[in-house]
Amino acid sequence: MSHWTNFLVVISAQLVLLLLLAYSKQGLKKITFTFVLQSLFLGIVAGIIFDLVVGKYIGIFDYALDFTPMFLVLNGALSYGIWILTIRILQSERLLQFFVWTVLIGLIYEVVNYFFRVWYWTFEGSFLYQEAVVIFVAYCGLGLLTTLWLSITTKKEIQRS
Repeated sequence: MSHWTNFLVVISAQLVLLLLLAYSKQGLKKITFTFVLQSLFLGIVAGIIFDLVVGKYIGIFDYALDFTPMFLVLNGALSYGIWILTIRILQSERLLQFFVWTVLIGLIYEVVNYFFRVWYWTFEGSFLYQEAVVIFVAYCGLGLLTTLWLSITTKKEIQRS
């Protein structure tokens, strides 16, 4: 398969996971046109910054499609936009539930990426070490940062217990 096909599969998996999560949390009605547009825009901004700083310049990960402007914008809108929508659905969860959800989401994203490679982790350590750090630390940390960033950019208070 081509790298673009892999990208489409990963984005589709993220979208299905978002919709299943929103349905299970009775959050489908939260996903309005404005909510989606705002999340896609925020995804482009956050995604490009995160990809260039953490991926390209610090070298934590790389993309099969490289860091081209077209890919960065599409990845920001779609992958990061869907991530932001997902975190918005989970924003009011208690910290432990939030952690469990982000670990589960990270696990699913990483399994799909394993079979349909879009990104590669490039930091030191074995495959299992890299995946453990990414799934148990990075996804939760990124989820918390996303929640904080959303509280600033959307003027919504963080509702953590």
